[in-house]
Amino acid sequence: MTAQPARPTYWDYDETAAVRCGRCGWSGVTTGESTDTFLDVRCPECDGPIAKIPWPTREDTHAAAAAGDARAQKELGRVDEIEARQAAAERIALRDAAQLPTIDDDRIEIAWDMVDDAGEHWTVLRHGERELFRELAYWEGIDRFLEVAAILRGAYGPRLRAIVPTRGSEMYLYGDVLGAPSSVERLNEELGRGAG
Repeated sequence: MTAQPARPTYWDYDETAAVRCGRCGWSGVTTGESTDTFLDVRCPECDGPIAKIPWPTREDTHAAAAAGDARAQKELGRVDEIEARQAAAERIALRDAAQLPTIDDDRIEIAWDMVDDAGEHWTVLRHGERELFRELAYWEGIDRFLEVAAILRGAYGPRLRAIVPTRGSEMYLYGDVLGAPSSVERLNEELGRGAG
């Protein structure tokens, strides 16, 4: 049985090596379950914790690649790609009401749509047929939805009565976040009452 470091980093961890459960003594090879922030390795016998391995940072990956880790070296291109997309997303994101056009209607309903264009997923905000704004879409982007909703409320006040995800945007917006549809529903109940 290969010994794992006491607190392995992502690049130290070997998922093919046998591990031992400190709770029940089971030993063998097991895979971890992904969470948002770490890989959770648990005992298949007693569900006791074996290791919590944080996802690697950019610096972790670059350091492991420089130290000769072939997996980290292979991952470098993807890390750089993700960082470039995040930088682009931040650069073109909706940040304040001044970026939005004036709408004269007394009642404003905005469609939260998603389109694919040039190999990218874009969130597109529409009022009727009019495109108000577009930015790069976020997978499981409910937090971004709520941030944008706050900006829209600031721009249009109580005239904003709904922000409705289209069927084409729901999968990308909600992903596996079980409470996301309820968050959207609660927000739209508030907006429907004129609480802009």
